[in-house]
Amino acid sequence: MKRVKILNKALLYALVVIVALVLFLPLVMLLSYALRDNSEIITLDVRLFPKTFTTSAFLDVFSHELGGANFWVWFRNSCLTSGITALLATYIAALGGYGFTRYRFRGRRLFFFFIFFTQIMPWMVLLVPYYSLLVKTKMLNSLFSLGFSYLIINIPVSAWLFIGFFKNQPASLEEAARMDGCTILGAFHRIVLPLAIPSLSAIALFAFITGWGDFLFSSVIITSAKNLTLPLALQGFKGEHYILWSQIMAMASIMTIPIVALFLYLQKHMVNLMAGSIKE
Repeated sequence: MKRVKILNKALLYALVVIVALVLFLPLVMLLSYALRDNSEIITLDVRLFPKTFTTSAFLDVFSHELGGANFWVWFRNSCLTSGITALLATYIAALGGYGFTRYRFRGRRLFFFFIFFTQIMPWMVLLVPYYSLLVKTKMLNSLFSLGFSYLIINIPVSAWLFIGFFKNQPASLEEAARMDGCTILGAFHRIVLPLAIPSLSAIALFAFITGWGDFLFSSVIITSAKNLTLPLALQGFKGEHYILWSQIMAMASIMTIPIVALFLYLQKHMVNLMAGSIKE
């Protein structure tokens, strides 16, 4: 019996190692290609480690300019459009999900159907009418317009997740706060939000990733170099007769750092969310 347990545990660890290798291999190859010369990539000599390590691609990323803008301008644009809209979308969705689960109001089922409808409709469908609206209102090539597009994409999805979260949470603490004289919004900010940190963290991270890695919406809305985001700026390393693969891989590697850092920082909250969150 003891041998069977040891064998099962060994197989489990082996499976974990295999899955980890499959998941991390693309990241390893990404960094590997960023640390080699373009001439080595063009030869199609595929190997895990480069023949000669060089950080010139990373230096080129930070020194590269396009239309008077550089990496730090594009990094700021990505942070503004992705970070601020992720926080706003999470807060608005938390308000909506809390109100939907705690209060009965006219049109509640219609509102629920609307949220459900947004989940089955591809959000790319919104691109054409949204582009036409921006052209008519002369708001094309605006970071505000790009951030607003992420906002309208993330709010329904986040609200849907919050509805499921708040349905499983007890209302006793909120009711006790109301009996002590706390207002509805006061109870929401002082009781509900602190207890919902696992959900807030996970949903905000997913909302941030949506904007951080977006290329489709940004490529349609943004037209000037000064308003480029990092995914769009990758095009600056591609010309009519050349593609600087090492620089592209280097910038892509840099772009993954905020995502990995946020995931590691919020990992505890995400594990708590997956484990079932709050218990009364």
